[in-house]
Amino acid sequence: MAMRTLKSMLSLSLNKHGLAKQVTIAQILAQVRQELAQILDDAAGELAQPLHLKNGTLMVRCSHSAVAQEIKINEKRLLQSLHRQFPSLSIKSVHPVC
Repeated sequence: MAMRTLKSMLSLSLNKHGLAKQVTIAQILAQVRQELAQILDDAAGELAQPLHLKNGTLMVRCSHSAVAQEIKINEKRLLQSLHRQFPSLSIKSVHPVC
């Protein structure tokens, strides 16, 4: 019997129970939080929080219109970083909401 790695067993279990997509989305949103904290110099995450990812659009809740503007200015940087971390990801835009 071949030895399986913990990673492969976890992946099989997540797929079997239909949880793989939700785990991937949670990982993506965690990465978005980190990227936003760097872009906005906001370690506490008080200025912006990712809400959800739907139809290729990442929705981000902002505390102020100036924060939304800063996110749009850095949209390309944010998308490039996410695509490096998650190559199969198809996010096309970031939509800040105040």
